[in-house]
Amino acid sequence: MRKTRILPWTEEWFLLYAQEKQRLQEIFKDEVVDIFHIGSTSVPAIGHAKPIIDILIVVKEIERVDHYNDRMVEFGYEERRKWDPRKKISR
Repeated sequence: MRKTRILPWTEEWFLLYAQEKQRLQEIFKDEVVDIFHIGSTSVPAIGHAKPIIDILIVVKEIERVDHYNDRMVEFGYEERRKWDPRKKISR
């Protein structure tokens, strides 16, 4: 059975999000419409969360996102596709 780690909420998660947001803006440049910090680490009032920074990137043309795969890998991300090929999940 896989164990889920839950930690007390910390301000560090906002800092980690800000760093990743900057990196993602460097990768996607003008393709980015907006970037959002989502999930439990974005809500201090919850008090606890899995220590994973969930980020949603809104882009102009989803069909162009695959053109950035090499840059994503250079920045340490790995591709993880889900059920919908129009959605890209990276880690």
